[in-house]
Amino acid sequence: MKPPEIQRLDMRRLSLRTKILAITGVSGALVTAVLVAVFSFQMRESLKVEFTRRATAASQELAHHMGISTWSRDEESLRQATAITLRTNPNMAYVVVRDRQGEILGHAEVQRLVNPAMLPSLPDEAPARRELSVGKRPVLETSAPIYFEPRGPRTEGGSQPRELVGSVQVGLELDVLEEAVQGMALRALGLGMLALAVCLLGVAALCRVLIVPLERLARAAAGMASGDLRQQIDANGSDEVGDLARSIATMAEMLTNLLKDLRGAAADMEREATNVLATSSQQSAMANEQASAIHETGATVAEIAQTSKQATSFADSVISGTSRSDSLGADGQKVVDESVAAMEKLSEQVKAIALAITDLNEQTLQIGDIITTVKDVAEQSNLLALNASIEAAKAGDQGRGFAVVAMEMRTLAEQSKMAANQVRALLGEVQKGTRAAVSATEEGSRRALAAMELAQSAGAAIKGLSDVIRDSSGAARQIAGNTRQQTIGVEQIAAAMNELTIAMQDNVEGTKRIEQVAGNLSNLSKRFSDLVGKYQL
Repeated sequence: MKPPEIQRLDMRRLSLRTKILAITGVSGALVTAVLVAVFSFQMRESLKVEFTRRATAASQELAHHMGISTWSRDEESLRQATAITLRTNPNMAYVVVRDRQGEILGHAEVQRLVNPAMLPSLPDEAPARRELSVGKRPVLETSAPIYFEPRGPRTEGGSQPRELVGSVQVGLELDVLEEAVQGMALRALGLGMLALAVCLLGVAALCRVLIVPLERLARAAAGMASGDLRQQIDANGSDEVGDLARSIATMAEMLTNLLKDLRGAAADMEREATNVLATSSQQSAMANEQASAIHETGATVAEIAQTSKQATSFADSVISGTSRSDSLGADGQKVVDESVAAMEKLSEQVKAIALAITDLNEQTLQIGDIITTVKDVAEQSNLLALNASIEAAKAGDQGRGFAVVAMEMRTLAEQSKMAANQVRALLGEVQKGTRAAVSATEEGSRRALAAMELAQSAGAAIKGLSDVIRDSSGAARQIAGNTRQQTIGVEQIAAAMNELTIAMQDNVEGTKRIEQVAGNLSNLSKRFSDLVGKYQL
């Protein structure tokens, strides 16, 4: 990992204005540097060519005028000529004249810049140019051969014969060239920097024109991102920035309308979720109450079923008693017949009849008690059926079947009650007959002489009693059948109550889940309202 001090600058953190100015400045600086370098190179080459031309011209001119002095080895004349040449050319470093063997005949130099004896001679006869360092200073040196043309006849070609007598070396200081190039480069660099500064000013003005609207759009976008959609966006431009501003303004308007709709929808959803939660809570409470009521009703129906079974058992006992009464009636009729056939045994038979009638009276009293019990059971069944109908009405559609069973049970209870009343009326007549029979037997005991009449009366009474007992037996059988039907109905009611209890348990679980879902929906709607409420429209 790189140390923090040498990590690269993250350009993404710079503003667009800074990036444009930085790119423009760097590009302008690079272009200026390249142009200054090219200009300096070209100026150096041009000045070097100019210096070479001047040095060549000076060496050739000296070679042209120093032929005789070199041939004659006139050192004084050569020294004066070189000194004059050095003075008249301010950039010249030295002038050296040599003979053909390379010996120095005359020389002149600037402030003892160089020892002429240390300069190598140029053996070639052709003009030459070279660059060398003299005293750690760059020098451009040119040389030219010196010819002597003696006076005399010309050759056949018409040219004057000439003789190589020496050479002249002229050195120009290149420091002046470098100084001139550096000066021009600095001036060019200054002009380039001035042009760059003007360009940067123009770019800064252009950035102000281009970036200020972008900065406004950026601030508006940042405000919208923070939740404030009340941003004022200037969309009057006709360029790309104006198109962007209009697009952002359109987007802000659409977001505002969308958030208004969402805010209204969130309020409606929160209100409806609250209503649903309240309704589901009430429904859950009602379902719990109904479940409790159905449970209690089931327990009551179970008790009714048990009571119905007991009533059926009592009815069977009544049937058994009436069967015995019927049998006793037949026996009484036989006794009357025997009494009629044998009057001599009337007294004993009357006593037997009196005893039989007494037992019958007691049995009729027991039957009356049983009938009272059956009547009480019928009234209790009627009351329970009424309560069951009320609970079924509370249960609504789910208790419709239970209401039908309760109505049937109530009808059976009414029939049982009516039958019990009929049996009671018959028992009243039986009791009257038994009382009359008792009186008759007593009267028979007192009136032995009227045994025949009393026997006939007793036979008729016993016959009537048998008929009454048979009627009582039929009524008892009807009561038993009704109680069995009532028991079956009660058992059906109990089964229906069990199914209703299971259904109510499922209903309670469903209402609890609905209440939980409604609570989640209410929390979600509140959260949604909070999210939408963060935006300022």
